[in-house]
Amino acid sequence: MVKIILGLIGPQDSVKNILETAASFTDVTIYSYPYSDRSDIDDIIRKHAGEVDQWMFSGQVPYYYALDQGLIKKEEGTYPPLYGASLLGTIVEASYALKEVLRSISIDTINEKELETTRRHFSLNDLQVHALPYEAYLPNEEIIEHHVTCYESGKTNVAFTCISAVQIALKEKGIPTFRIYPSHLSVYFTIQLLRERGTSSLYQRSQMALIGIEASSPMFETTNPYHTWKYRELDVKRLLLKMSDQVNGSFVPGGSGYYSVYTTRGEIERLIKGQEFFQLQKSAEAICGVKLRIGVGYGITAMDAEEHVQQALQVAREEEGQPIVLVNDVGNITHLVDKVDTFTYEVAKWTSPERKEQLKDVGPMTVAKLEALSKFYRQEEVTAQDVTKWLSTSERNARRILACLEDSNIATKANDNDRGQRGRPRNIYKLHF
Repeated sequence: MVKIILGLIGPQDSVKNILETAASFTDVTIYSYPYSDRSDIDDIIRKHAGEVDQWMFSGQVPYYYALDQGLIKKEEGTYPPLYGASLLGTIVEASYALKEVLRSISIDTINEKELETTRRHFSLNDLQVHALPYEAYLPNEEIIEHHVTCYESGKTNVAFTCISAVQIALKEKGIPTFRIYPSHLSVYFTIQLLRERGTSSLYQRSQMALIGIEASSPMFETTNPYHTWKYRELDVKRLLLKMSDQVNGSFVPGGSGYYSVYTTRGEIERLIKGQEFFQLQKSAEAICGVKLRIGVGYGITAMDAEEHVQQALQVAREEEGQPIVLVNDVGNITHLVDKVDTFTYEVAKWTSPERKEQLKDVGPMTVAKLEALSKFYRQEEVTAQDVTKWLSTSERNARRILACLEDSNIATKANDNDRGQRGRPRNIYKLHF
């Protein structure tokens, strides 16, 4: 039985609380990484990313911090949400500790809808709640100020917080403070979710992957002496053999400047994270004077991977420079734009019979790519010049594409034209994806 490895990140007390529930899972191994300061999360994830299948965060704050800093993607981790049972248990605990019925409290993090549901279901309508809900995370100072203001103004006599650092700061100020932890069930179901994600990811990483590499001229130009380009070809092969070894793959030269490397999806993902494709292109150009066009295909079978790598290379041939294009097992296309950014588009979304007929003069791949680029650049309003640049096409073809999208109600003119510019007026279109 394969064990899924989870990395648990949170303050020491939260980590201890979660580990008590996690002990019931025999098919999950948890590596705990407690932190004392939120900035420690950066070092933890960067240092241990290759050791875990999924990340489990103790709460909303560390999860959204990691997401906002680009340390993880949404599908790589989550946290146990806070439900009414957690709040109710802490209220009971506080009532016993203070030996009084609570009338007014300050609270942070939990959203208003959950608070209202808890008050209604547990007959707490007489309890006044001064809440500070928020999306993602806030600086601790703002949360502390909320509780202090409520306490010093006499509105409340007790504070409830979901954050360890806030609890410590409030207690130092002499404010009775109680910590809200995720319930046992919330933690249990979160571990279940991450276990299923980890298992799925494990199988996904073992998928067949094929790298297709096309070396462009001047290596194969007939004007070059025979031995000159043969030496260059040997240099390229040496670089590709080294990369093949890095991904535990099988290198297959195809002739006429085409090469293949068979490996697995997990190895490719590791290569992408390490920015090795960009380094390969840079080395090939510096050492061999050759530009490399790279396509990657994933598939359940070798035939699927071969089909997808050819699709990736076909897309790459339409791009300028040295594109890197990936097509996954369901046909989604991803462009590696630079060492940080990528954008992905889903062609299948635009291939239904109705859509095909509607967009027969444009094609689903063009529309899918335009949608992805619009979201990538966060730009809803475009001109033919924008489309020309994005799709590496002529301005005339870009105007034709936008006109077709307008006929299909996917784009509308945002204005008649831009008469502030010299020369031909520029229509501005608003895209409705």
